[in-house]
Amino acid sequence: MDVNRPSSNLPQPNARAPIWRRGRPLLLLAAAGWALWWLLGLGLPTAKPAALPDALGVPSLLPTVPIVGAAEAAAPDDRAGLIPALPAPDDRFVAPDDRFVSREVVTTTPAIPATAELPPGLARGVALSADGRIVALTLRAAASGADRTAVYRYDRATGTLAQVAQAQDGGIGIPALSADGQVIAFYAWATTLTPGDTNAVQDAFVYDQAAGRLQRVSVSSAGAQADDRTGDAGATARPALSADGTLVAFHSRAGNLAAGDGNGLSDIFVHNRASGATTLISLGPEGEPANGDSSAPAISGDGRRIVFESRATNLDPELAPNLVAESGSMQIYLYDGDTGRTRLLSRAATGAPDSGAPDSGAPGDSAPNNSVPGNGDSRAAAISGDGQWVAFVSGATNLVPGDTNGVADIFLHDLATGSTIRVSLSSAGTQANRASDLPTLSGDGRYVAFVSAATNLVGGDGNQADDIFLYDRLAQHTSRVSVGVAAAWTGIQANAPSRGPAALSDDGRMVAFVSPATNLAGEASPASRMATGFIHARQDPPLYALQGRVLDASRTPLAGVEIAAGPQRTTTDATGSYRFAYLPGGTYTLVAAKPGYIFSPPRRTLSLLDSLRGQDFIGFPGGDPGAFLDLPLAYDGLPATFLDTLRDTDEGGWIDSWFDHDAPDYSKNQAVLLWDGRQRRAEPSNDALGCFERRCYDGHDGIDFPYRDPNPATPGVYEPLPIYPAAAGRVAAVYTTCAAGTPRCNGGYGNEVILAHENGYFTRYSHLDGVAVRAGDVMARATVLGIMGSTGNSMGTHLHFAVHLDNGNGVWDGEAVDVPVDPFGWAGDGPDPWTAGAASRRLWRFNPTAEVILLGSQGATLRDGGGTVTANLPADALAGQARVELALGGAPARPIPPQRSLGRAFRLQVLDWLQGAPTPPDTPLAHPLELAVQYQGVDTRHLALDQLLLVRWDAQARAWAPLPTVVDEAAQVIYAASDRLGEFDLHAPLRCPADRLEADDSYFAAVFVSAGHPPLTRLFDGPRDEDWLRLNATAGTRYQVTVDEVAAGVRPRVEVYDVDGLTRLAANGAGTLAWQPAVDGTYFVRVAPAPDSAVGCEATYRVAITE
Repeated sequence: MDVNRPSSNLPQPNARAPIWRRGRPLLLLAAAGWALWWLLGLGLPTAKPAALPDALGVPSLLPTVPIVGAAEAAAPDDRAGLIPALPAPDDRFVAPDDRFVSREVVTTTPAIPATAELPPGLARGVALSADGRIVALTLRAAASGADRTAVYRYDRATGTLAQVAQAQDGGIGIPALSADGQVIAFYAWATTLTPGDTNAVQDAFVYDQAAGRLQRVSVSSAGAQADDRTGDAGATARPALSADGTLVAFHSRAGNLAAGDGNGLSDIFVHNRASGATTLISLGPEGEPANGDSSAPAISGDGRRIVFESRATNLDPELAPNLVAESGSMQIYLYDGDTGRTRLLSRAATGAPDSGAPDSGAPGDSAPNNSVPGNGDSRAAAISGDGQWVAFVSGATNLVPGDTNGVADIFLHDLATGSTIRVSLSSAGTQANRASDLPTLSGDGRYVAFVSAATNLVGGDGNQADDIFLYDRLAQHTSRVSVGVAAAWTGIQANAPSRGPAALSDDGRMVAFVSPATNLAGEASPASRMATGFIHARQDPPLYALQGRVLDASRTPLAGVEIAAGPQRTTTDATGSYRFAYLPGGTYTLVAAKPGYIFSPPRRTLSLLDSLRGQDFIGFPGGDPGAFLDLPLAYDGLPATFLDTLRDTDEGGWIDSWFDHDAPDYSKNQAVLLWDGRQRRAEPSNDALGCFERRCYDGHDGIDFPYRDPNPATPGVYEPLPIYPAAAGRVAAVYTTCAAGTPRCNGGYGNEVILAHENGYFTRYSHLDGVAVRAGDVMARATVLGIMGSTGNSMGTHLHFAVHLDNGNGVWDGEAVDVPVDPFGWAGDGPDPWTAGAASRRLWRFNPTAEVILLGSQGATLRDGGGTVTANLPADALAGQARVELALGGAPARPIPPQRSLGRAFRLQVLDWLQGAPTPPDTPLAHPLELAVQYQGVDTRHLALDQLLLVRWDAQARAWAPLPTVVDEAAQVIYAASDRLGEFDLHAPLRCPADRLEADDSYFAAVFVSAGHPPLTRLFDGPRDEDWLRLNATAGTRYQVTVDEVAAGVRPRVEVYDVDGLTRLAANGAGTLAWQPAVDGTYFVRVAPAPDSAVGCEATYRVAITE
């Protein structure tokens, strides 16, 4: 309502369509490659079959179905199941062959089927060859009176089962299997497995399939048997084998297996089956014995690298022994056979607790601190076949930043970079709520299998039992694999705990584990509760590429910008480009960050249904100042009042003109683009300003607060309205010489105060009637700056409030240099088109949005900061875990007349849904959400509230869809239920067809008329209706307002107000009023129904002004 300037003819970019609208329709998910992953798992709920009473629930990830039986297996070189998804030339990662989209693609079956006639017994442990063809299983006999333990080898391709070792005089531990499936290793107390076993202690044994013989390997190079116990057959430890089975690593307390072993402790040994040599490797840098127990070795495929756990403090020459000793904890060490050196792997992260270093800021990721060991026990190490990755379990809290769950977690260490990440997290990055244990690795370290009691790693985990989980390092995705199968596409949870360590095929496609569950393999499931070995043959999800660029406002690439997509992170290169190559389908919110910069858009939320390009950001120097602005008006300090004030006047708020993002330089393009990203072009009004769809105005560079009577009990009596700083600051400039009626004074801004703030922003307070400060004054929040007025180019008493970004010199140089920004920020789908300035960020003190991390098995209630909208998401409405936002904002489209919006638009959207299928806004919820919206304070004078509806935007139909609605008129609250998230609004039809002309219900929306203008036809549709006219009058001229042709019973009351103070100058209840202004200026005419006037759609009248 203030300054008008000539058009700068700047190009007006089109508002971008929301990203999800550009995606493929949901129906395309039925395409073969995608249907598998969507239906299998990432989270849409599936019906539990009534015929399966043992089903404890439907897992949200990777449900399974029966595999081809052993008798139907293909030739040995045709591996059963699926191969992982492969990259395609167009950067889209897809399943390689449509034939895999069938009931056989994902399976859980007994590791050794009933057709193999395995004796009944209790499975203790299982192992897999690299290709998943060979299974090794340790079984304790179930026969009455028997105490027999045996090891079996099963060929899944040929269906051949062989018993390779049996003992009746001592238990046999869980097996290890060489990559080629030819060698099986285990610990055993038995003395009858090999000749000459007379030491009466546990030993390590190896069975060689090619040679057909069993040998004891826990012997010295000279063949002497161990003089103390080797391994632990009763626990989860097992010997470790190189890929070809030549090298066997084990731990032993024996002191006679290698020279120099005199510590009387458990040590790590490697036996070479080809040469017969046994080597002690848990030694200090000078060959001295370890001064603490070492155990549980794991070996790389080539045998060069061995990891193990140890309490020794003298193994790593780079560490001071006292540091390790002070920790008092078991640590993980790596022995390198090429160098003969041993080094600590379980080191504290930079910035983690007790490390004494600053936080790196990367959640779950660490850079090693070479001087500090983990502050809790680390154990059960595993190493990938390629020797690059090491996984282990640890109760330490200082290995990565942000480890605050207080339970043991699984960590993955990269030997190439020295970095450590925590992997026992949900796909959304949530910490496990219970302990995890016993990791194993695929050949390249991409997959980590582990056992966990946590219930929050995947959605729908309600069996209250240990499960086997699989973490995908590339996709940063966690899934549960100890799940069973009921029917096509329907998975169920295990009805008993699953045990680790699990075994992985080299490519991670097959996972073997032990469980007494009776519902994992359908009809092939065991009837008893005796532990059985299972193989879960799994399918990789489709993985997609997501990429874009980050440029500055001059289109120069910005390097070193961190881009976050859910829990994943990457950084832009020298060309400003970034790329995520391995993202599972899901919903992601992209955020760009770099110190000293702010970015437009602040974020991008998208549903990833295919690979996407062009997800670009624009960076502006300045950094994020944070939310620092309060209202420049007096109020009660409550968040609800604050947020209600920052609404449009027809929504019960105090703003009647907004920042136009098309070009906030007073140029005109016949549209208004608000912070919500929706451009308004329809329903034009107020030709002088350019208002559209009841939003003003075209080219505006700030926001306007019109005068509101602080004492409505005395209408027509002007009371000054003080203006306050929106934040503490220093007065950078003042202008005080403008009088009312001088529109060009100070470039149209009139009397004003400019405040400089320490964060590099200016705030501007214009059109003041009086100024109470001087340049250089330091202003506190409660200090009065001046009085709201109408100086400069003003069409009524109001405050023009604007925010400008300092160009860096700390001096106010005017709006052309210190460019305007929108304190409401920018919430459009693409970058803010106002790129001539800086990026707009939301700077208001209170935020109306609400956000929640939602677990699929739990519900949540969201309420905006002002209490306008309450959304209740019931339990299991969303499968998996999601980050959901409730935000107030502009509607995506205006209603079709005669419907009108009440201005209570809001959206409920998923920001990140990394364990669920991609979530177009129209994806149905499993259970409807409940909504309550209050509309108190909304201007409803022209609306038929008996037809009030809560509506939801149907993006596919591009129309508003009504929801079943209940209205509480007394409380002014509307209730509804919706089976989808999305964008919502309140709509009601106009009382009368002519009400579409009613944009003039207040003085700041007055229609401009001149004396002699043709009469205007209006009506009083209700007792609170009123119509305002604005007139530029000349001093000494006598003007007459005439109301005629009134309908029967209509009695209008006419009033004239002074524009400077809103003081009522004249009034007449007879329908005709004459007055003579004393000074030139703008005046307002108000026509309202008298208390006894007729009202309604036929209560019309005509009004004219003449001299």
